[in-house]
Amino acid sequence: MNNLIFILHTIIISLITIISSRLGEKFITSTLVIFGILANLFVLKQIDLFSMQVTSSDVFIVGISLGLNLIQDQFDQKTAQKTVWISFWGLLIYTILSQFQIWYIPNQLDCTNLHFVNLLSLAPRLTVASLISYLISQTIDVKLYAYLKDKLANQPGLIRNYLSIAISQLADTIIFSLIGLSGLNYNLFHIILFSYTIKLFAITISTITISGLKKIIKT
Repeated sequence: MNNLIFILHTIIISLITIISSRLGEKFITSTLVIFGILANLFVLKQIDLFSMQVTSSDVFIVGISLGLNLIQDQFDQKTAQKTVWISFWGLLIYTILSQFQIWYIPNQLDCTNLHFVNLLSLAPRLTVASLISYLISQTIDVKLYAYLKDKLANQPGLIRNYLSIAISQLADTIIFSLIGLSGLNYNLFHIILFSYTIKLFAITISTITISGLKKIIKT
């Protein structure tokens, strides 16, 4: 069931990304900020996919990279890089404001505080890891995609999309896992290996879906 949910989830993320890009720069930027926040929130949930133990947030990270590539196709590299920094700011705001929820002292009627503490108390470490890996990996993606767009101008967009995201997400997986998950999981190497493998699945599904949707959904 998880495998089917994952495939559907990836397709829906791709659909949301392509529609947002067609609606304009502000829409796609807002969507990528939301993806970044959701990725940080759901990274704590461990699931089994294709007999591998991974987090449930990898598809959001792939969606961000796809969105940045679409921004470069529709606008330019400068706009994509600006979007990276806007997303950075959104994650920083989330980190700061989420801590107020666990600082408040609950009253006797509250039954949610323990859940908030468990969910948000790790947010600063995870978000710092996410910010660092996000800035590095998405900058790699933006610059690499621009390079491939120039060098592979005669090749299908699917190829440069796949290559740029696959390389940037390898960097993202390694950096985030070392900083954010070290000490929280039993086998960090397996988390890196499995997470990247799942990302490759998501990248494959997303790039194929995006290529098909771009022919259907017009501005």
